[in-house]
Amino acid sequence: MATTEELLNAVDEVVSDGVRRGLLHNVVEDASLDGRHVTIDGRRMVNFGSCSYLGLEMHPALKAGVHDAVDRFGTQFSSSRVYAAAPLYREVEETLSELFGRGVIVTPSTSMGPSRRCRRSSATATSW
Repeated sequence: MATTEELLNAVDEVVSDGVRRGLLHNVVEDASLDGRHVTIDGRRMVNFGSCSYLGLEMHPALKAGVHDAVDRFGTQFSSSRVYAAAPLYREVEETLSELFGRGVIVTPSTSMGPSRRCRRSSATATSW
């Protein structure tokens, strides 16, 4: 069985080779994106490296919803979830809970640890 160091070296070797071949760590040059194509080193290409499996990032209704949310709430809710939740968190959690059939918590990564410790002791927390 490989040691941790051997595994890390193997990953480093693969990533380094990908960088040398121009397959990884590229910078997209486009001033705006269409969700399907990118320009890298002056070459326009189909973006097969996207994680947007449904391609919804350019859907007009979603873009309008984002604009509306930013207009109402700003670009971030800069507070730990342990202290206070953003206004839409409850609605999103209820919708996702229905979709997945189990409790869901939405939280910024900066407060994930404290939220996990507090949610079990909170009288208002969803039962998990």
